[in-house]
Amino acid sequence: MDIENEIFAGYELSYEKLEKFGFKEESNSYIYSEDFLNGAFKAIVTITDNSEVSGKVIDLDLNEEYLPLRAESRSGGFVNTVREEYKNILEKIALNCFIKKPFLYSQTNKIVDFIKEKYKEEADHPFKKLDGYGVFRYPKNKKWYALIMSIPKYRLLKKEPETSGDEKTVEIINLKADKESIEGLLKIDGIYPSYHMNRANWISILLDGSVEDKTIEGLIDISRNFAIIKK
Repeated sequence: MDIENEIFAGYELSYEKLEKFGFKEESNSYIYSEDFLNGAFKAIVTITDNSEVSGKVIDLDLNEEYLPLRAESRSGGFVNTVREEYKNILEKIALNCFIKKPFLYSQTNKIVDFIKEKYKEEADHPFKKLDGYGVFRYPKNKKWYALIMSIPKYRLLKKEPETSGDEKTVEIINLKADKESIEGLLKIDGIYPSYHMNRANWISILLDGSVEDKTIEGLIDISRNFAIIKK
């Protein structure tokens, strides 16, 4: 059970806030510890220089790591209490040392920042019941040129889930592309036939780092140009 990824998804670290919160710098990492449940347990949280968060809980009576914390099969009352208290500490760190970003994946947020910086345009969220969806439009005619979605991966693959990895939630961006170039684009790992839009004109790109930022940025420029062109 990756509790840290669950808590910190969609957050960006603010390094200058760590020491103020109580983190200590050690060997290119920052470490924070806190006792909880009346001193029976200690949480130790480590943040590396590339912003990765990891942690462990020590049973202070036994002076050893409390392994049931991450055992999904363990869901008794006491285990859940320890787990929830540890999550509370992580959430406190997220609130005080991180900045909440609009989307889950770091690449998604980088792409959103690229559009905002280059075109001064931000996503709107027309689907009130669908978290993780964002639409970019050309301002003069309100035509869509990019759609960010959060969906189970198997839907992108257009097949029933074969592994647990297929069921995980992923973020994608739908972009309009030249019909002549779509066949070649689909040969790139991380680029798929469009989900939920016309496959003859649109593609879907995984925003998990499979496709380089520069490639996606170039495809955004092309998609946006389609929104500008008057027909």
